Amino acid sequence: MCFLKDCLIKLEKSYLNYVFIAIFLGLAIIKQNYWFFFPIPFLSLSIFLTGKKTYWLLIIIFLFLIHLIILRSSSSVTLNKNQEINFKIIYQGAGYYFIKNGTQTFYLSTQETFHLDDNVWAYGNFTKIKAAINIYEFNQAKWLQGQGITWQFNLTKITSQKASQGLRAIIQHYLLADENNIDFIQLIFFGVKTKGASELYEKFVQLGIIHLLVISGFHINLFFWIINTICCKIFCFKYTFLLSFLIVFFYIYLLNFNLASLRAGIFMFLFTLKNKLAWDKISKTMIWTMTLLLVLALKPYAFLNSGFTFGFVISYVLIVIQLRLQHLVLFKKILIYNLIIFLVSWILTAYYNYAINFTSILVTIILTPFIELTYLFSFMIIFIKPLHIIYQWLFFVLNNFSEVLLKINVVWHTGAFNFWLVWSYYGLLIIAYLNWGYFQKLIMLGVLFFSIILIFLNWMASPRYSLTMLNVGNGQTIVITDKLNFKTVLFDVGVEIGKSKNLVRDYLKWQGINFINAVFISHYHLDHYNNLSQVKTNFYLGEIIDNQTLGDYWKFGALGFLILHKTVGAENENSNSLVVLATINHYHLLLTGDITKEEELKMLDLSLPQIDFLQVAHHGSKTSSHISFLKKIKPKICFISDGPHKKILAPETLKNLHSVGCQNYETNGQQNVQVEFFDNFKTKVINF
Repeated sequence: MCFLKDCLIKLEKSYLNYVFIAIFLGLAIIKQNYWFFFPIPFLSLSIFLTGKKTYWLLIIIFLFLIHLIILRSSSSVTLNKNQEINFKIIYQGAGYYFIKNGTQTFYLSTQETFHLDDNVWAYGNFTKIKAAINIYEFNQAKWLQGQGITWQFNLTKITSQKASQGLRAIIQHYLLADENNIDFIQLIFFGVKTKGASELYEKFVQLGIIHLLVISGFHINLFFWIINTICCKIFCFKYTFLLSFLIVFFYIYLLNFNLASLRAGIFMFLFTLKNKLAWDKISKTMIWTMTLLLVLALKPYAFLNSGFTFGFVISYVLIVIQLRLQHLVLFKKILIYNLIIFLVSWILTAYYNYAINFTSILVTIILTPFIELTYLFSFMIIFIKPLHIIYQWLFFVLNNFSEVLLKINVVWHTGAFNFWLVWSYYGLLIIAYLNWGYFQKLIMLGVLFFSIILIFLNWMASPRYSLTMLNVGNGQTIVITDKLNFKTVLFDVGVEIGKSKNLVRDYLKWQGINFINAVFISHYHLDHYNNLSQVKTNFYLGEIIDNQTLGDYWKFGALGFLILHKTVGAENENSNSLVVLATINHYHLLLTGDITKEEELKMLDLSLPQIDFLQVAHHGSKTSSHISFLKKIKPKICFISDGPHKKILAPETLKNLHSVGCQNYETNGQQNVQVEFFDNFKTKVINF
């Protein structure tokens, strides 16, 4: 009890308000309820009341509340009505734009070419941006909410377009006029992933070091140092740093006030003011709080952005531990900083990305000096076009160096984390920090042990034996797992043409799957294998089995797979489909790909058990599921992988399945379906 009381006293003295700020921010993020945000300014006020210059905070809070009122009272748009509007391009991405009409910002996806600050008159209609159907895939609607965008403008006709003559547009046009280096310049200076730089961008994501690029604000400190050094050489007066910051904030303006760059710029500006004006009573934690308020005043929806959570949590931790580490030598300090950042951020990474990168510390230490030099050279030569050839060399080195580092990259997919487990972990970290002097080694062991328990609890939440048919539209991916033996087998790994190439990868990460023993490719139509490359890149893959693979039986833990049919060279590729009899414990599953009726009839002479589960062939098409074949196997549960418009699913197929007493389940573009197998001869079908 004394130990707990001591913790609470320390918390009350220094950290209680920060804890409450974090709790309300967390609730706002999870519940996506704006009202949870309102107590934060008043909690921040109580922090500042202990020091001077509190009138600054009062002004910020007042402006912030006015800003909230304006946002809450902003008028909605008329949906699904073709209308002419005038909008301005405020951000340019890869195939999409953010546009501004009046005080509101909208999302525009189009193949038309616009430039920053262009004024456009066009016809179109507004629609609500739809949330992702699958819980595990990238949720564009949620990401756009973090940008303050909830509506999409669907362009139908452009009536007029006027190029901007503003300074920002002129500078961007000049920088992006270099066709040979446009991809690298877009990535390094503006954080935009173009097709030409997508490979390097993805490598940084896989290495867990994407924070070293513009999207984290990492480069702002370096940019300020370069600009301030130049300004101090040219101008010699007390407030030269203000001129430097004016240039820095103009660069942030070029970035359309990118969240991370804005946070970094505001914090650095306030911190520099504190040092230059000798504000001894203003602590770094006060500056951190004021930065949080200013960012949210300028971007009220930022708390919905995962980058907001990462940035402020990690920056606060660095502020808190700085005094304790200042006596260490540089290399040891860098190492401990990165270890502490990993300890604090791994659970956030697992919560948002379902993965932990164990080598990101090492890669960050190795690459940070080179990235700093890259930015240093890039800033220095940006307006000297003859020297832009250096960009090609920098891109080449970064790309190949990243490729080498991927060879030692170690990533563990944790699966989806419960939010309250995250809070429990941070509660333990706070207790560990407050009592660091009592029993350091015991606390560190406790934190590590608790981390392992969290991952174990997460893993135990899923069933032992299961088969999941993913919601991939008119494509097919089936995931079969034996959890206790750590066995996972995929039957087909495709999605409907036009859907995300990451869909299967995202599901496997969400489930915490790291090792895939085998992938069966039923046949070579794109909708049955077009996600294979992402699976090979992101998971440890044992073998790929298709209709040309030697052998007819494989066993992985309690999972057995017997090939009943394989043909090579048939004119109709569907006829080449593998037909596999799978066994999970004592259950029998029949996986049929897109097999045709003619091939089904050829299997009537085979000795087959009663089938507990059937993957209905060819998405329920009338070219498959012959009634004679169904009567022979008498399936109990039938899964159909189809899209929302049922373009392929035939009434005849449904009638045949119903006649043999099979319980039908469809993905129909809306849900994933999963059957769980238990040892007592019972099954359970769920959808999500």
